[in-house]
Amino acid sequence: MPICYLLSGLHIGLSVIAVVLFIGFSIAVASAAEKILNQNDPAQIVIDEIAGILVTFVGIPFNLQTAVLGFIIFRVFDILKPPPIRWMDATVSGGSGVVVDDVVAGIYANLMLRLFIFIFGFGAVS
Repeated sequence: MPICYLLSGLHIGLSVIAVVLFIGFSIAVASAAEKILNQNDPAQIVIDEIAGILVTFVGIPFNLQTAVLGFIIFRVFDILKPPPIRWMDATVSGGSGVVVDDVVAGIYANLMLRLFIFIFGFGAVS
């Protein structure tokens, strides 16, 4: 969450670039970790969750309400894995497979959070 707060102060373009670079880094780290641990998508890898939560908050005003709601929405999508997240989780392998489902859950959460902000007025969306 502190990284999300820091990114919220950046121009939206810089924030998107930073998150995309972090996603690439996450894929590389997850791929290396799978090889080291000799497991597919081991629970010890959590960088994918960080990538997903960063995507959740791209362009979102960061305050207590959006932080709590965004975190909850992301976790719901990450746990329930609605289509096509479940399919991606089962189909894509390697470091990309570890990260992609969380990134898509983050996209869903970002869109849902924007809807909540629009309806309930938690702040202006960037």
